[in-house]
Amino acid sequence: MKIPQEIFQAMIKHAQEGFPLEVCGYLAGSNIDGVIHIKKHYLMSNTDKSNEHFTMDPSEQFQAFKDAQSHKITLLSCYHSHPETPARPSEEDIRLAYDQNMNYIIISLQDKNAPVMKSFWIKNGQVSTEDIEII
Repeated sequence: MKIPQEIFQAMIKHAQEGFPLEVCGYLAGSNIDGVIHIKKHYLMSNTDKSNEHFTMDPSEQFQAFKDAQSHKITLLSCYHSHPETPARPSEEDIRLAYDQNMNYIIISLQDKNAPVMKSFWIKNGQVSTEDIEII
């Protein structure tokens, strides 16, 4: 996965500003020869307002989908933060990963001075990692 530096930084900032609650959002772009190229970032509201789980606002999700379509890109990745735990999918994250074509990113703020971002594919309850390249 290739993420522009400014989007990477915006995601980290979103997680830090939302602390101590989980934040969530989408990344959109293109899948070129099996490599995800991120072009746009969508901040979503966590309607749960929780530090342990998130639910995206459905109207914001629809707006992100429509905007991505208008830019001829696709929603490819869903991200959220873990304010107090490592950047790995929780049991709930794995259970709720319904879209097997979607990539999942977790930003850990366990060490507030050194946020960690990791990317995962979750298919049929199986988790595999994907490298993130900041461009």
